[in-house]
Amino acid sequence: MAISTEFPLSEASLNGGNIVLELKGRDYTWWRQEIENVVLLSGIEGLRIRELDIFESINVDDTDGALLVIPLAFEGNIDTDETLTLTVTAGAIAGYPEAFTAQIPVSAVQESLYASSEFILTEATLYGSVITLTLNGRSFTYWESDLADALTLTGIEGVTINEIDIDRQTGTTAEIELSFDGTDFDTDSTLNFTVSADGISGYPKDLTTQIAVTAIKDSGATISLSPTTIVSPPLNKNFSVSLFITGAIDVAGFQALVWYDDYSLDYVRSTKGNLLPANAYFVDDEIFDNWLFRLSYVPIAATMLDGDVLNGNGTLATLTFLVDDVVESSIFLTDTYIVDRDGVRWEVEIENANVVEPHHDVFGDINRDGIVNIQDLVIVAQRFGSTGHNRADVNGDGLVDIVDLVLVATAIGGNAAPTLTPSGLDILSASDVKDWLSQAQQLDLTDPKLILGVNVLEQLLNVLTPKVTLLLPNYPNPFNPETWIPYHLAKDAEVTLSIYTLNGRLVRTLAIGHQPAGRYQNRSRAAYWDGKNEFGEKVASGVFFYTLTASDFSATRKMLMLK
Repeated sequence: MAISTEFPLSEASLNGGNIVLELKGRDYTWWRQEIENVVLLSGIEGLRIRELDIFESINVDDTDGALLVIPLAFEGNIDTDETLTLTVTAGAIAGYPEAFTAQIPVSAVQESLYASSEFILTEATLYGSVITLTLNGRSFTYWESDLADALTLTGIEGVTINEIDIDRQTGTTAEIELSFDGTDFDTDSTLNFTVSADGISGYPKDLTTQIAVTAIKDSGATISLSPTTIVSPPLNKNFSVSLFITGAIDVAGFQALVWYDDYSLDYVRSTKGNLLPANAYFVDDEIFDNWLFRLSYVPIAATMLDGDVLNGNGTLATLTFLVDDVVESSIFLTDTYIVDRDGVRWEVEIENANVVEPHHDVFGDINRDGIVNIQDLVIVAQRFGSTGHNRADVNGDGLVDIVDLVLVATAIGGNAAPTLTPSGLDILSASDVKDWLSQAQQLDLTDPKLILGVNVLEQLLNVLTPKVTLLLPNYPNPFNPETWIPYHLAKDAEVTLSIYTLNGRLVRTLAIGHQPAGRYQNRSRAAYWDGKNEFGEKVASGVFFYTLTASDFSATRKMLMLK
């Protein structure tokens, strides 16, 4: 009989390890359910057979035999190297009347628990910090909930566990995300982690480790977001907020995490404040998302160079945001501190800011700019199908659809006759309005408000549909190397644009295809030429002609490429 293990047995690998008994030239005489009666383990307390698999008639060296795999379970602890004695009792092997005994060395392991963090742990960074617990000689329990129940944090009041993630591949590391809602502490402290036996697979004792936490003293300075109350601009408009410090004394650097609601705001950029010297090293513009809380944050930091320090009051940075939705939200600071000449961190008081909605509230004014116009219609159309709380859901039925758009059109008609500014032409097309009217025709048009709204849409379609087909001047002109060619279509047509040299040689044909009636003026709708011929080669500078053909319409204009 041959005895083998996949790896040398140690205390750490006993639980879940296997011993393989390879029997040559004979068979076992028992049923697999009787294995615990005929295979005995001794020498190590807490070791037992968990379960087994027997594969009969295994061919070994051309001799029929049997392979017996004995999975082990271990719940115990050894402090010195031990010997495992395995006995197969007499009669368990066919035709073999004696017991078979073998001994396998088992190495003891000194179990330990170690805590580490990616960054130095301070009072200011406790909240949200991730601690990695590494277990030597054993593995954590499989389920995070079991480890959470077995893990105790002591040493700093107010520190709790926010989330646990066990590495499934090794089972020996776990990431612990911390939460902290305790009071300030003025002296350096130690955070203790104790994992009870319930959190360690097959281990009967508790393990404890600790990690140092640096206290941060109060500097007396204040870093605030200014203004503290921001009246939200209209949708898709920018606003700025300053990071302002008061009471700075010999400040050599600072850091702040600026948090914001990324469903209502988009971070655009940050610029260095007027209190910072020109050569200060300034860090910004890296956005981090916290999807769990529907928030994002931007780290803002600066370090003074050449021995410079900050004193007094002034702006550290100016942050610009874009409004995605006009709703109440907050912009707030965390992990905010200053650093002195010696690199010591100091606490600061912080003051946050609130974004509030404008006082005016006009029915149908989706972007909250105080008036109802084409832009509001487009926003409603862009949000078709949205559910839940949404300003575009003007009838409050929980769904943004064609009814909401028609009601906004009613509000436009109620204020004045619909007019189109150049910006309105950029965001609205005749085909858009045709589609809206087609959907509106499916409504029950007995409500006077809906009838008025449909009339407004019909007027808009009339304004957006040119009376005549035109070819307009390209822009820019002169150009290098690309240009846009606008045109109007009074009716649906197949559109082709041909470009010729001054002597009439065809350079390029742009088959634009079937286009509905409308104004094709802005860069997203006008015809585009990249300054290349039909072979993809850049053309030389000079005068060119472009001809637009649309059904029975044809017109030609001149343009100039300068390099």
